[in-house]
Amino acid sequence: MSALTLLDSLPYWYQLLVVGVLGAVMASFINVVAYRLHTNASLLGRSRCFSCGHQLSWYELVPFVSFLSLRGRCRVCQARIPLRDFIVELLGALLYIVVYVTFVDPITLFFSWVLVSVLLAISLYDLAHFIIPNELVLIVAAVGVAAYSYQNWPLALTDFSNGLLLVLVAAGFYAVLWKYSAGRWLGFGDVKLAAALALFLTLEEAFSMVVLSFWIGAVVGLLLVFLPVLLQRHVPTHRSLHMRSEIPFAPFIVAAFLVVYIYELSVFAFFVPWF
Repeated sequence: MSALTLLDSLPYWYQLLVVGVLGAVMASFINVVAYRLHTNASLLGRSRCFSCGHQLSWYELVPFVSFLSLRGRCRVCQARIPLRDFIVELLGALLYIVVYVTFVDPITLFFSWVLVSVLLAISLYDLAHFIIPNELVLIVAAVGVAAYSYQNWPLALTDFSNGLLLVLVAAGFYAVLWKYSAGRWLGFGDVKLAAALALFLTLEEAFSMVVLSFWIGAVVGLLLVFLPVLLQRHVPTHRSLHMRSEIPFAPFIVAAFLVVYIYELSVFAFFVPWF
């Protein structure tokens, strides 16, 4: 009996609980990857407090429970544990549940879980370092090729040409902006990421991902600029951003992709009723 078959035999609420815990555990590990990748620290080394160096015990690493029971502070030195850790675990749990509810086919479900895990790592790393690691993009591309081949097997010549067209449509828009701005508006890593993600989408969905990523980026950018300005009235020392501030773009691409991929959203649906 496979793990998924065993899971299906359980009550539905219990299935969601198990999947959520799995997502939180994976997100906790992904958080470690985002912290340690391209540093001298081992990805498999024991976790420590960033302030006092205290080596964390297993009961200090339980997703959600440890953060809440410790009230967000180190047990030894009482330094604050980044709230980001708790938010990432919650996000991982929610993503795993949404994917589980959306995709019935076991292989597609597996591909999607791997995909959201890597995309979460890419987003966290880009937020912290303003760069997308090539090895993570390669993983997305490898999963994309496998998923595309699985969905279109046996592959015909037209499938190869359609796949190439998907990549060109998704990556082309970002490539033009990258070239025109000489890398000031977005990095080439964003171009490579979009190309890899296109393999999971249809042509219409790939175009929707591109458009939606700029919509999300515009909304978030305006909020980041104007909310601190409003907060300065109450917190004068609050540092505000301005229109030239650098903002990583990968999280916007990832967010747009997930909305389109999971909910099969088309931006044309926003305009068709008006014509």
